[in-house]
Amino acid sequence: MKRVLFLAGLAGAFVGCGNGLPSAPALPNFNYGAPSSTLSSDQTNVATQGESGLGTASGVNGQTSDPEQAAFLADRLGTYLPSEAMVAVPSPQAALASLPFPGSESAASSGRSAAVSVSSACITKTASTWTYSNCSFTGDGFTWTLNGSIAIATGSLTWDISATFSGNSNGVSGAGRFHWAGQLAWTSTSVTGQGRSELAIRADGQGEHVELGETTGWNANLQVDATSHCVTGGTLEIGRAIEANASNGQHVSSATGWKFTWSGCHMVQVAVGT
Repeated sequence: MKRVLFLAGLAGAFVGCGNGLPSAPALPNFNYGAPSSTLSSDQTNVATQGESGLGTASGVNGQTSDPEQAAFLADRLGTYLPSEAMVAVPSPQAALASLPFPGSESAASSGRSAAVSVSSACITKTASTWTYSNCSFTGDGFTWTLNGSIAIATGSLTWDISATFSGNSNGVSGAGRFHWAGQLAWTSTSVTGQGRSELAIRADGQGEHVELGETTGWNANLQVDATSHCVTGGTLEIGRAIEANASNGQHVSSATGWKFTWSGCHMVQVAVGT
């Protein structure tokens, strides 16, 4: 799914950025409210997909480990978080009404598909490392270049992958970069780690300039039943921070976090952070 950035809805230029990309913001230490056993559909999806994704990435679900599941987990979970910076705001200028930028899930999907669709010359897979070297491809109307690697060891993964993209629509040009980094470790009864997806984008058209930085991340400290392969205890946090500015003086700043706590198989509570 594409994220739509409405230029007239954001504001005030990043000082010192020039024509470069802004920096993605750091995730704050969220203050969580009281946990609740009543989860919304989005929160249920995060808990379910978080447990499933970490189980698949590590192999503690009884199947073969899939390293890419960990690298792009933040993007999949982050699609369920509220994001006020991405609310559609009408623009009086037709040419600046909207520029479709790829959302994090779209970028992750493009990154995953690149591994099987582009020339194998840019991808090297061994038992210990998956490497992406200047993999160029197109997706969602954007030109992409993917670089980075996933290090694989017994009971652990470490990844550092970047994807740059550019495109234009209705006289508005844009460019951006995703950066995925993190680490995961596991035993037959535990999964721990953290992952980050950082996005930096800029857009220009008809004298307007917009920049946005976004960070989505997760932290996991979970206990797993080695027989049933379900999470029996521990926590999973998912959060997002956004800073967006435009040359007309407007500004958007937001941060949202959810913390899930398990007390047994399929028994989970959620607390909302600010």
